[in-house]
Amino acid sequence: MPSIARPPYIMEEIGRSCKNFSSLKVVGTFDLQFASPIASHLPKLKILSVRCSILTKEALLFILDCMDHLEVLNISHCLLLENRTTLGRKHIIRELDQTVMGKVSRLRELPLHESIVHYLPEDGYR
Repeated sequence: MPSIARPPYIMEEIGRSCKNFSSLKVVGTFDLQFASPIASHLPKLKILSVRCSILTKEALLFILDCMDHLEVLNISHCLLLENRTTLGRKHIIRELDQTVMGKVSRLRELPLHESIVHYLPEDGYR
C-alpha cells in the first residue's frame, strides 16, 4: 500500500488548491502526525473516512476537538489503539469510552461496523 511520506505538505497543497474539498478517505496509519495537518489545512472538511486503518485514540480525539465542520467520520473496521504506559506500549480499545462518545454525538453519522480487534487475541496488541 502506498503511503504519504509528508502529510503536512500534501494537506497544505490540497487545502490551498482545492477550496471546495469536503471529503477525504485515508487507509493506513492515522495518528496525530497525520491528523494535525488535516485539521490545520482542511478545517472545513465534512466527511473523513479512516476505514480499515490503524487509528490512535489521540488522533481521534484531536480530529473531534478541532474539526467543527465534520459531519461524518467513518471509523469502521479500524484498529483503535491507545498509549497506556510510559514505555510506549499500545493497548487495543475494544469499545469507545464516554469521552469519545460525548464528542462523536455531534456528528451526523459515525459508521461503527465490525472492528478488526475481534480477530485478535484477548491479550491485545504487542
